[in-house]
Parts: sequence; C-alpha cells; structure tokens
Amino acid sequence: MTYRCTESTAPERRILVLAHAVPNFRGDTEWAPDDGFQCLVEDVEHTFHAARLRTGSGENTDVFLCWSPEGQWLMDVECCLKTRTPAGSSCTIYAGHPGRCEWAYMDPRQVAEQAMADQYLRDLYGRHGAPGARGS
Repeated sequence: MTYRCTESTAPERRILVLAHAVPNFRGDTEWAPDDGFQCLVEDVEHTFHAARLRTGSGENTDVFLCWSPEGQWLMDVECCLKTRTPAGSSCTIYAGHPGRCEWAYMDPRQVAEQAMADQYLRDLYGRHGAPGARGS
C-alpha cells in the first residue's frame, strides 16, 4: 500500500512574500488552507518534500511549497495528477523521484486505508463488494 508522506511544514515568511509575487493570469488566486502543509510525495524514503500552496501562473500549473533539510523554495509547475502521468514516468514536481507519484492519495491515512479496502473487496467480490458490506 502507498500513502503520502507524513512530513509537514509551515511556509517561511520570505516564501509567502515570493508566493504573493507569482502572477496569476487566470483571475482569482486559490490558496491552500493554512492548517499546515503535508508532503504530497509518495511515502517512500525521500528528503525532498512538496505541498500545494496556491494556483499557479499558467492555466494548468500550481505553486508548490517545496522543502528539504537545506531549506524551502517554490515551484510553479504542472503536477502529475493533472497530466495523468503514467506509472513509472518522471514526476514533474520531484526530479528523480524514487517511486511512483501517488497524488490521488491526499487523504488522511485512515481514509486512504478504507478506500483501498473497499477497492480490494470490489475487486474480490465484484461491483457490489462483499456480502453485507457497506453500500451493498
């Protein structure tokens, strides 16, 4: 099973100043909730972390808050989820990403586990899941 990384951070003041300076040609800027930024990179061993901060300057881009032990920076890029990058191809956020991007797993671990269990039951028992399961 794959889950997102559990590392989180808060943007430094200088990063927020830079983020406000990124132009947005689409209109209103949509900011991520300010309740901590959890890494969206797959839960494989890595020291590079990334979390969506706001809409980006391009039609399909977002600004990501990136961090590592060396510090924080911004990237205005199109993420794998938007481009439907096939498994095994390169990640647009994390050059040299050691695993497959799992941007779909942005839920808390418990929600992701339940979704995976439900999918397993559907695969095992068919469209309606196990007899007596939720929703059957």
